[in-house]
Amino acid sequence: MQGSGRTWLRGGLVVAGLLVVPGVAYGQAALEPDVIYHGGKIVTVNENFDIAQAVAVRDGRFIAVGSDEQVRRLAGPGTRLVDLGGKTVLPGFNDSHAHLFREDDQVESRPKNIHDLRHISDLDELLAALREIAARTPRGQWIQGRLSETGFPDHRLPTRWELDRATPHHPLALPRGPHTWVVNSLALQRAGITRDTPDPEGGQIDRAENGDPNGVLREGAAQRLVERLLPPPEKPTREAVQADLRLMLRNLVSLGITSANIAGLRPGEAFWNVQDVYARWGHELPRLTIQLRVSPGFDSHNDLKTGVARTIEEIRSLSVYTGFGDDRLKIGAIKMSVDGGFTGSAAKLLEPYPDGTTGAVRIPAEALYEVARF
Repeated sequence: MQGSGRTWLRGGLVVAGLLVVPGVAYGQAALEPDVIYHGGKIVTVNENFDIAQAVAVRDGRFIAVGSDEQVRRLAGPGTRLVDLGGKTVLPGFNDSHAHLFREDDQVESRPKNIHDLRHISDLDELLAALREIAARTPRGQWIQGRLSETGFPDHRLPTRWELDRATPHHPLALPRGPHTWVVNSLALQRAGITRDTPDPEGGQIDRAENGDPNGVLREGAAQRLVERLLPPPEKPTREAVQADLRLMLRNLVSLGITSANIAGLRPGEAFWNVQDVYARWGHELPRLTIQLRVSPGFDSHNDLKTGVARTIEEIRSLSVYTGFGDDRLKIGAIKMSVDGGFTGSAAKLLEPYPDGTTGAVRIPAEALYEVARF
């Protein structure tokens, strides 16, 4: 028997970092597996990408990998044996950038007063759907919906004038992901947005060649000009939110994703819901590392001093810290998103996108550094 700090698979059986020579028993009772998977093609992803036949698992962790004969030798009276029937077993995949609480994840918790238009991928289909919605909506009442962030193309965002053809008597607001909204003329009119309205700090009002707003609003600073007028969305129950979280996370597992980095989750209720879900069902969900996101800039505030002060207080009052948690749910770093993503032409660039926009800085240096120093 040879002790080692490494994991070995050369001529013997890997058990808890030790090379066990076939035929030599060592601490077998202490290592009795809960389950043994055998008769498969186990892709080990070691230096040589060796293919093993069997693995043993105890307390949710691999304790042995090797041939059928070697691994099955560890079985005890309580060990469950699973024949893989020659199937291939891969290590779990890691999603390095996933999001929770996005509109695409909502099934049970989706507000009923916001129309789901994410299945639509072209202008004609969108206008037809909006005409049907307008026909059953009282004149003058807001229409809210969601477009797909990835399925509705950047190069063909509808203009206010095109949307007016379907909704001339209803103010309309259609978010397309977090970075881009499209609205019609009546929405712009109610918000007081004209050709003389300057772009707000950290946001952009897209314009036609003559300078008139064309109905595209980029980033929260511009979207708030309309958002403040919208009827509040119906608040889902906590049970519905948690049911959607569990469903989405189980879907990740079904794709072979067994661990993920959550790239931005607001402290408070959003994080508490995730904690509750993992306290109840964590054994069936992927391992998560969560980046807690704070927003001291124009993405959430019109005034930077207010944003910085509130964000510092938010961080000060956190009851968790980097590394807090366990092997199922753990806290990573605090995240601040200086600009947007490439989806929706939102990342800040030096050279313009094909549509002529260059993106916007949502958290200027003075806000970023003040919070980072804290």
